[in-house]
Amino acid sequence: MTPTALLPLIRKYRNYAFFLLMILCSFGTIAGLLTTGAKAVDEQIIWIEHSEAVVRKNQDLMPRIERMLASARGYALSGDRKFIDGYSTAKAEISDILADLAKLMQNVPAQQGRLAEMQSYFIQYAKRLDAQENLPPVAHRQTPAVTAEMLRDDMIRMNKDILLDAQKTLGDYRMKMSEQRAFNRHRLLIACLVASILFMIINAWYLAARIGRDNAEKNLVESEDAFRLAIEGASDGFFEWNFARDRAFYSKQYLAMLGYDDLPVTGSLQGMNDLLHPDDKERVLGQIEQYRSGEIGEYLAVFRMRHKTGRWIWINARGRALYDSAGIAYRLVGAHTDITHIKAYEEKLEKAKERAEKASRAKTEFLAHMSHEIRTPLTAISGIAEIFEGTQAGLDARQRQLVRTLSSSTASLKDLINDILDFSKIESGELDLVEKPFDLQGLFEQVVSIFSVKASEKGIRFTFDYNAVRGLQMVGDSVRLRQILINLIGNAIKFTPAGRVAVVTRRTGEGETEQLRIDVQDSGIGISPENFSLIFERFKQADSSVSRKYGGTGLGLPISLRLARLMGGDIMVESKPAEGSLFTLIIPLRLSEPAPLPDSEPDVEIEAGRPPDIRQKRVLIVDDYEGNIVILSYLLDGMKCPYDISRTGKEGLDKWLETPYDLVLMDVQMPEMDGFTATREIRRIEKERGGLRTPIIGMTAHALVGDKEQCIQAGMDLYLPKPIVEAELRAQIYEMLGSARVTAS
Repeated sequence: MTPTALLPLIRKYRNYAFFLLMILCSFGTIAGLLTTGAKAVDEQIIWIEHSEAVVRKNQDLMPRIERMLASARGYALSGDRKFIDGYSTAKAEISDILADLAKLMQNVPAQQGRLAEMQSYFIQYAKRLDAQENLPPVAHRQTPAVTAEMLRDDMIRMNKDILLDAQKTLGDYRMKMSEQRAFNRHRLLIACLVASILFMIINAWYLAARIGRDNAEKNLVESEDAFRLAIEGASDGFFEWNFARDRAFYSKQYLAMLGYDDLPVTGSLQGMNDLLHPDDKERVLGQIEQYRSGEIGEYLAVFRMRHKTGRWIWINARGRALYDSAGIAYRLVGAHTDITHIKAYEEKLEKAKERAEKASRAKTEFLAHMSHEIRTPLTAISGIAEIFEGTQAGLDARQRQLVRTLSSSTASLKDLINDILDFSKIESGELDLVEKPFDLQGLFEQVVSIFSVKASEKGIRFTFDYNAVRGLQMVGDSVRLRQILINLIGNAIKFTPAGRVAVVTRRTGEGETEQLRIDVQDSGIGISPENFSLIFERFKQADSSVSRKYGGTGLGLPISLRLARLMGGDIMVESKPAEGSLFTLIIPLRLSEPAPLPDSEPDVEIEAGRPPDIRQKRVLIVDDYEGNIVILSYLLDGMKCPYDISRTGKEGLDKWLETPYDLVLMDVQMPEMDGFTATREIRRIEKERGGLRTPIIGMTAHALVGDKEQCIQAGMDLYLPKPIVEAELRAQIYEMLGSARVTAS
């Protein structure tokens, strides 16, 4: 059996082996303690028996010494030979006892010295008594008796010393044996207690392990039941593919998802493959193989499968694989989710998106068309108003008032159209800010010049404090900042019947967080706090009576707020009815390095230059609207410049081919051929001929984002939105006709 095969058995029986080891250790410890204690007691018993033998031998020695002396004395007094036998017997017994004591005390050095001394006394004692056997009993009884008694006393003294020491040793051994037995009992008791505790711990551990195992088995059963119920209750279908055996398992939900009780080819991978949509099969099978080989990190696929009814359903598949040592997946487990309803919803959203985009395009086209249709006649109206303003010398006061009314109405209409177009651009996200350095002081001076006259006409005190930013060069869109200020200050003056309007500009923050703060405060009619959010909604005002009394479309503040936020800032308002309002504009202040001043200012007076002589130049007007033709004709007549007129793009192209023109004023929207097409044809022909390039000024009533780019891409040199400003158009005509023409490329 391999080590790998033994691992499951080791894991299975490791707890039992550990319990058995603990029990063996406990009982082994007790047995060792018992054996050690018994051995120590046995050793004590042996020494006790040895000490007792020494004591007995010494106790037996005393009477024999006395008997030996008594026998010697009896023989000396009576001469009776029977005393000689008693003497010999006592002497032999004493010798045997001394020999036995010598053996018993061979490992006790202290006792051996006493025993040797006593043996010496015994030998001398025996010699004395032996010498007395042949002496007369009366003449010599005093001297040997005294000497023998002395030797006997020495022997008795030594015997007592040996006996006392042996008795003391015997007592010590008995005390040690008693202590050892008590220690053994305590140690045995402790060992039994420890063994009991260990046994209890083992039993508790085993019981806890058993309870844990039972709980785990119970939880496993519950988990299996919950998992089974989850599978049965879930809408997902589960599958398992065993690639090594070419076997497959599909859950009931998997089969029910496809309308089957069983797949046409059960128990194999082919059962799923046969149901794949032909357009998805190669991709899905390739993705499975890539996942099996480890080329991709996860198996996620969306495809179609054929339902039993013949319809196609969308499936979202995901799974995880098990890999062998070679890194090849041999088993894949995953789930299928029916996402047909999601796909249907996505298709619905896609169609809705297409409809919305189509509607947006239609809205843009409608807005462009309406812009063209409104701006085209407005160009004529505006042009005529400018013509009348320039020829007021022969008009009376009533007529001059009519001309002023016409001009102001035209300007109001242009502002309204521009506001609507601006708001449309902002709402659609098509408005781009032009970021470039500009002079803040110059911008504020322009705004002051615009509103000083209006405030003076209403009798309002108007102040503009911009000392904090005097001389600063700021990076940003000066046109849009000017538009915001015109809206805020214009509203303040409009809604202030009397009093004052004060504008204060200052810098806040430091470093990268530095901001430009502009406060516009008035003493006008004020706004209720509940209407603060309303005034920033398009086409709405705080009060309908305000609209009737003061006029306006309600687009100024919404446009200003959106422009401020496009710049990274915001507009805040504080106001109370009848107490005035405070509008605060805050935008990031990004400064630019001021332009270097010249070393010395030229001491030359600059005079207004005369316009170039363009009487020898020829201009082609291409426009289909009679009003525009009238205005442009009047303008060119005033400039004494000859011109021709074409009312379609095709007609304009034909005239350009016939006559070399020095400038073309090209409308964009015309019948037969629009201005873009006509311009592209002119540029193409110029490139083929290799002649001089004809300047073309595009004039369009379209004013949406992208119109300027379209004009430039078509080959126009300049783009002027309608209504045309006469002074601007005149300046551009002079510039282009006065410049040298270049070769077409």
